[in-house]
Amino acid sequence: MVSIEKQNISLITSDGIELSAILLAPEKPKALIQFNSATAVPKEFYRALATFFGEKKYACLLYDYRGVCDSQPEKGLKNCNYELLDWGRKDMAAGIDFLSNKYPGLPLFFVSHSVGGQLIPFVPNIDKVDGMICVATSSGYRGSMPPGNKFRSLLFFDIIAPIVHLIYGYSKLKFLGLMEDMPKNITNTWKRWCKYPDYFYHPNNAKGISELQNPQVFNFPITVITAIDDDICSRQNVDNLWRHVKTKTPVNFKWIKPNDFGLKSIGHFNFFRRRKLNSLWPIAFNQIEKYYEQTRN
Repeated sequence: MVSIEKQNISLITSDGIELSAILLAPEKPKALIQFNSATAVPKEFYRALATFFGEKKYACLLYDYRGVCDSQPEKGLKNCNYELLDWGRKDMAAGIDFLSNKYPGLPLFFVSHSVGGQLIPFVPNIDKVDGMICVATSSGYRGSMPPGNKFRSLLFFDIIAPIVHLIYGYSKLKFLGLMEDMPKNITNTWKRWCKYPDYFYHPNNAKGISELQNPQVFNFPITVITAIDDDICSRQNVDNLWRHVKTKTPVNFKWIKPNDFGLKSIGHFNFFRRRKLNSLWPIAFNQIEKYYEQTRN
């Protein structure tokens, strides 16, 4: 059994924001993994999978984006002006810098969930990453979702969010059982992106975003894992996002079926849940191991 030290730490971003983070550090790790969360999902949600990797000698970093969970400002979220793009530009970048400085020379990989995979075009030091696994990462266009999700998206963005913004000054959502609370600017940007199949790549959204004017080519390998029963990540939405991403090697798409793993459902979140340990997690582990071996050649 590999001994893993859990360290509660803070990441300091380039603009001075303090992010709550957890480092799971095995003795003499062979490589590094940064977990990039889905929207308004606490870092602890990924701890079981991170521990699974830690037992295999990967040091794992979990953190909360600015304005979410334990990375909320002391004065609260009312009228907080944090922006969604800064999750990539500054928060993800701070994680990379921390791991690279603490463990110089070790390969660094991303395990990204949903928006954690979407935002890679905005990460300024992304060239330090050696490979990425994305789970449930696609455009969030409601028009390509089943009717039930279309209705829920309409209800959330066009009715619930405006009401709670008017009353509280931020996206107060946790008490409704929807997701964690977050700044209203982030919710409003997310809503704007979800209006179009091409998400933030659509001209109406990309205008004024410098990183999208001359898209970079990513030099590290990427695997996108999607469950066929994920009502958000339809095949159309997966294509709508990833056809815009330019890579040195083709993106590896893995479509997984619950029945193949003896499961009733996987959906958008269940890949990370502890009860899936013996069936789904080796998919991500084997791919990261492959990427790790490539860095040694």
